[in-house]
Amino acid sequence: MGQQWVEDHKHAAEGGGGGDDDRAQSALGSAAQCQACHGTDYRGTVLSRALGNRTVSAFGTKSFWKGYQIGCYTCHNGPGDDDRNPNHPPQVASASASTSAGASVAVTVHASDADGDTTTLRVVDQPKHGRAGISGTTLTYVPDPGFAGQDSMTFAAWDGQADSNLATLNVTVTGNPCTLSCSASAPASADAGTQVQFTASAVPSGCSGTPAYSWSFGDGATSNAQNPQHTYATSGTYLWSVTATLSGVSCTRSGSITILAGGGGGCTISCSASAPASATVGDSVHFSSTVTPSGDCNGTPSFSWTFGDGAGSSAQNPQHAYTAPGTYSWTLDVTEDGATCSKAGMITVSPVPGGSFRVMLVASHTRGSHDTEWRTDLALFNPGPDQAPAQVSFHGAGRTVQRQVTLAAGRIREWLDVVKGWFGIDGDASGAVTVESQQPLIVSSRTSTRSGDGAFGQYFPPVNESDALAAGEQGSIPQIKRNSKFRTNIGFLNFSDGAVQVRVRLYDADGRRQGSDLVRSVAGQGWLQINDVFREAGAGDVDLGRASVEVLTAGGKVWAYASLIDQKTGDPVTIPVQHLAP
Repeated sequence: MGQQWVEDHKHAAEGGGGGDDDRAQSALGSAAQCQACHGTDYRGTVLSRALGNRTVSAFGTKSFWKGYQIGCYTCHNGPGDDDRNPNHPPQVASASASTSAGASVAVTVHASDADGDTTTLRVVDQPKHGRAGISGTTLTYVPDPGFAGQDSMTFAAWDGQADSNLATLNVTVTGNPCTLSCSASAPASADAGTQVQFTASAVPSGCSGTPAYSWSFGDGATSNAQNPQHTYATSGTYLWSVTATLSGVSCTRSGSITILAGGGGGCTISCSASAPASATVGDSVHFSSTVTPSGDCNGTPSFSWTFGDGAGSSAQNPQHAYTAPGTYSWTLDVTEDGATCSKAGMITVSPVPGGSFRVMLVASHTRGSHDTEWRTDLALFNPGPDQAPAQVSFHGAGRTVQRQVTLAAGRIREWLDVVKGWFGIDGDASGAVTVESQQPLIVSSRTSTRSGDGAFGQYFPPVNESDALAAGEQGSIPQIKRNSKFRTNIGFLNFSDGAVQVRVRLYDADGRRQGSDLVRSVAGQGWLQINDVFREAGAGDVDLGRASVEVLTAGGKVWAYASLIDQKTGDPVTIPVQHLAP
């Protein structure tokens, strides 16, 4: 897989010997040394799958995705043969499906092989919000309990010698997910040796059945009754909790009770706490509480809130803004003169809804040729007079990662190496970044690599749907080249939710067709790039040319660009697609 691999594995990569037969025999002997780490099948095993996205150009350009199974037949015709393997990898098409919350869906997926080889389909990356499996040509997706929304996974085919391209299944899970709201109560205090009544209720939504209850009274005793009674033997403060469960969804409430040593006395307190059941990222959420002392209480109550996202407050009625969507458990502990009272609840925080402002751009954290390492820095600026919550999503590397941010008026924020630094994706990864907000933002990015004491790179503009080509429209990308000085990559951003097919045709300066048509499928909300496009199309050198780009899928919306790359330095220039008048 390159010179560095040869340097690290000289004992296996070079076997000595003089003639071709000697070298072939030596290669077979050396290859046996690889089997301890990479498996005993020369065609590749799970131990020989790529740990990241790779591009190899020794025998024509080959692009390997993370998880691609590499063996002795990937480039050569076996471990003892220097000839190039004539095998054509299989091809698989991306797909989409929809189902309702809690229901599985089966999708028929197909693989084609130009050589007529038998193909086997497999799951590469499991979905984030469910599980998937493939039997024959049937891909079955099962959403997680309580999940509704968008999910995706990747799959590929194997023909016995090579893996196919990486395809994506995009799934829309509709309907109301199963949710469970609950409440529980118990006295703030009681005497030791007396029965204490505990009560709970749970209300399901989007699911049917009777909730199950599980109580813990804080002294080692438990109960599965909905409204149990319990007797504490000794005085003290006990933390109790109850969890209601239905269809894999649970709801927990907790509190504390002070048990007095026969006859009462001392200070006891009761308290209450409330917060909204739901909010949106960036909202100022109001939490409120009350405390009622009884008995011999002479102090001032103290309050300790936790909001479930690592933040807290000591105010009686605090406000808090959540920065990311999710379901959070909040708690309140009140203390006065040694007496305590606890309350707990949950709040569901939703993402910022997609607004009138929506742009996409390309972002990378990947290696290139000439030892380049491409990193994208992202900046957002709020030019308006009000704060602007925004949702920023990365679609790539077989997954979708969302982040929420709220920009104050006139504020600019920057994330260096945004793919790894903010979205938390390790390894080689490039993809599409979508920025959505209810208010207009100014979005900028810079994709660059270090070079000597400095850096160079290119600018990818943020584009909106009006910049994209629609189905049946054609766009042109001029001033592209392929010779000893320059090469050209062509990339795409898909504004559609589902996969969209695009076609690229290449021409020279005189309008003559070059090479064959290239048809590619771009995943929904995703990015795709064809590297060294003239070579990929089987064309020769072209000192000056253009590309015609056409969207083939009905309803599709795709923006395209070219990267004109200096062959000596690796320095790229972005050339956006231009719409052709109908």
